[in-house]
This record gives sequence, C-alpha cells and structure tokens, in this order.
Amino acid sequence: MLKAKLTRNYILAVPMLIVVELLRVAGAEASSCSWQNKSPRPVGTAATLLTIAPISANNVWAAGWATQKDGGDVLFEHFDGASWQTYPPPTLHLNAYAFGLSATSSTDVWSVGSQTNQGGGAAPLIMHWNGASWIVSPNPEGSANGMLSNVVAFSKHLAFAAGEINESGTFHPIVERFDGANWKLSNVFDPENDAEFQAISGTGVNDLWAGGYQNGGSEPLIEKYDPAKDSWVEMQQGARDYIYSLSARSSNDVWASGPETGPPYIEHWNGSFWSPVKFSPGASAVLEQVNASDPSGYTWATGWRPSGEKFVAFSDRYYAGKWERTDPVRVGAISTTPFAIAPLLGSNKVWVVGSYRNTSLEMPLAEVATCSVEQ
Repeated sequence: MLKAKLTRNYILAVPMLIVVELLRVAGAEASSCSWQNKSPRPVGTAATLLTIAPISANNVWAAGWATQKDGGDVLFEHFDGASWQTYPPPTLHLNAYAFGLSATSSTDVWSVGSQTNQGGGAAPLIMHWNGASWIVSPNPEGSANGMLSNVVAFSKHLAFAAGEINESGTFHPIVERFDGANWKLSNVFDPENDAEFQAISGTGVNDLWAGGYQNGGSEPLIEKYDPAKDSWVEMQQGARDYIYSLSARSSNDVWASGPETGPPYIEHWNGSFWSPVKFSPGASAVLEQVNASDPSGYTWATGWRPSGEKFVAFSDRYYAGKWERTDPVRVGAISTTPFAIAPLLGSNKVWVVGSYRNTSLEMPLAEVATCSVEQ
C-alpha cells in the first residue's frame, strides 16, 4: 500500500523512547569495509533517497522524493565519480515518488513509483532516462489506481515492474512488462485476498521472481515468471508473513527479507525450499533491503535501529555462512537511516542511500564503501 510504503519516510519525525537492542549479528566480525559519506546537497525543505542503481564508478543514479513548497516531488540524483547533480523529473502531478530504479546502460535507466491521479488517489508511475532527460512512459490500460514498488531491466527491449492496483479498496498484485515499445500487464497469479508485490528481482526471464504479501499482510506471496506462457506461477511460500525485499543471484540462490515493521528476518531459497537465515540486528531494528545481486557470492542487508532517541544505520554482508558487520558512517546527529543497498558489480564497492537528520528535516543520504574481498 502507498501509505505503508511512505511510512518509513516519516517515522523518523516521531519522538521515540526505545531501549537499545544489545543483540547483534550472530558470528559477525570486525568490518573490512571503509565507508565514505558522499551525500548530495539538500534539496527542497526535506528529501529522501529510496533506491540506487550503480552503473559504473562514475555513473550512479539514485531516486526518491523531495518536499517542495507545493508538495512532494520525485527526486533524481546522479553521481559522476566526483559529485552529485540533481536532474529534473518530468512534469508530474503533486505528491510523486520514485521507489525503484534499474539500469542497463547510461542511456537506459528505468524508475517506478506513484503519483496522484485525477481522483486524488495514487497511480502507478513509470519514468525513463534516455541519456538526455527523464520522460514519463505510459502505463497500460487497467492500471490507473495503485503504485509500482520496484523495477528490473534486462535490456533496452525488456524490463519488468511490480506493485499493486487498488480496486474498490482491495489490493491486487500486478506486474508490467516492457517489450521495447510499450508496457503491458503481465498475467500474474492473484489470490484476490488483499495482496500486493513489494519487490521484483532476477537474472533474466528464466530466473525472475516477485514477492510481497497476501491476506492483508498475514501471509507471504512469492511468484516466479514462466516465459513460455508469459505468466506468473505461485511458488512455495516462505515461513514468514511479509516479503518486503527480494533479490535473486540465480535460480537456486534467492534471498527475501521482511517485514516493514516488526522483528526482521531473512530467508533463502536453495532451488527446492525456503529456509531461515540467522540474522539478529535487534528486535527493534528495521531491515529495509537485502541484495544478492553480486555474482561473487556476497549478500548485503541494510536498515536502521533505535539507539536511545536516535537512529543509527547498519549494513551487514554475508559470505560463506557468516555475517560481517559493516556499518556505514553516522552522518546525522539525530538519525542515519539507509533504505537501499546495491553493490557496484565487478568491483569491491557498495552503495547505500536513504536519509539523515541533524534537525527535524530529512536530508538525502548516500555513502559508498570499499571492501576487502575473500578469494
């Protein structure tokens, strides 16, 4: 739901008195990653980065939202290896947000999210960077109400976006497919019990997954794409009740995490079944994303946890059966809260983006780490 998706951006403004969780990641070792604060300059009266797509060391896109005088607007930031530059979004309705990014090249970047529709509700939003500017890509008919949570692009002729549509107050999962010319609705399994997709990930059409929830959030929903039938098949569900993040390295190496609120968990698909992965950042921690896109075998998890009246970031990486603590720099005096993590493929670098606060206003956060790599 749009409300649930945006809650994480405003929760930091609510005063909280929470006892710090002392339990840390089981088996974690001292960090072998060196983090640098690369946050862009403040935009608007408040801003947050929710997603990032590193293409190369000098070509990194990040997106989210910024509060302007008339309401919220999509925020696009680009890093050229030295500094960030803010790029204008296309002309949109008020209260527009970017939740997902995926890039295949410097001239082929997709972003998805939501914007206000004519009736005052939320409508799915698709935008494309063509190397010169961001433009709106039309949604297919039948997807007027709802939102898109994430996107994965495989080439300039093939991309998928997942999210929800709202029909008379009941949510249904949707996947849209780009064929090189237009976006079309894909045939998903719909449990018709208040369900939605929060994440989509894969290495290609033969290994493409979507995850979210059904029964209003009380059960997970995991589906896999069948390219022969151009449809989605319900898969064996994980043990927990809500898939918030999903990342696939291969058909037998898929990771899922959740929920958006409550004690965090991580699960792993080995090609036959889901099993829990021991991960203990603390019961009050918020696990925002898991990322297993790095073919080298490292899996990343990021989020934030309360520390007294403040909020501190965590980012941990998993390799060879154990977690390593690699916490980012504490940028904000009040809070440092990453919402997304992505490795720069083919390198030993990883990015996190989110927000930080020195006052009551959120500012865009971006940090990059250089990490040692086990051979």
